[in-house]
Amino acid sequence: MALHLATRTTQFLVTESIEENGFARLVEESSGQPMHADLFVPDPTSRQALRLQPGDRVSGTPRGQRVEAPKLVEPAPPPEALLVSSAVLIRRLEAFGLDIGVSAHAIAASEWRRDRRQATEAYPLLANVLRPQLALLFDWRPEHPMDDRKLIARLVEVTRRHLPDLEVLEERDEDGELQHFRVRPEQLPILLGEGEWEEPRGRYAPLIKFINKRLAESGVRERWMNTGANWLFVEPALAQMLTDAGLTLR
Repeated sequence: MALHLATRTTQFLVTESIEENGFARLVEESSGQPMHADLFVPDPTSRQALRLQPGDRVSGTPRGQRVEAPKLVEPAPPPEALLVSSAVLIRRLEAFGLDIGVSAHAIAASEWRRDRRQATEAYPLLANVLRPQLALLFDWRPEHPMDDRKLIARLVEVTRRHLPDLEVLEERDEDGELQHFRVRPEQLPILLGEGEWEEPRGRYAPLIKFINKRLAESGVRERWMNTGANWLFVEPALAQMLTDAGLTLR
């Protein structure tokens, strides 16, 4: 008869997070035995990993001095300074008419626990809230900007709210490779800027510089602004606020 050994699940308290080595130090709550576990645990509500932080209570299966399959049971609260800065950021964004709709605690927690090995953008929860409310040139999720045949149409649609006569044509060679843009009504050819697959923003910089000049001449407050990973149609002050906070909106 086969013997089925019960798997023992135990509770632990996280005492230290060591990002360089990718593990967390823990102690078993009942015995005080020091243990260690992977620094990141799955987030059941998303595909992202959550970083364990000191003060977290987790459950898992002890194997020697290692805790296997740790699960976050009772998260520690984010640091007070991060809660305060998140609340300030929410108020400043709402002053521009943006609807945040989530608490400073939730935003601070997502920032505190984000996996910096994969997510380079700060405040991932806040970024997800903002994207549907902002006019972004790059839509990274379905496809790379250089493969996005709707990109120029998106640029024109947003800009025409202020420059209704604007047209931008993509002029391609016989192989379908984009050579340059032609802007109407001026009939001006605009060369492609320096842009690479890993960093495509520069490809559109000359075109956007020309459009921004027309917007300024028309007295429009908004511009196409460089966020660090995208072009965003907003007032420059809002763009500066977002980039200062690390919100690149990729």
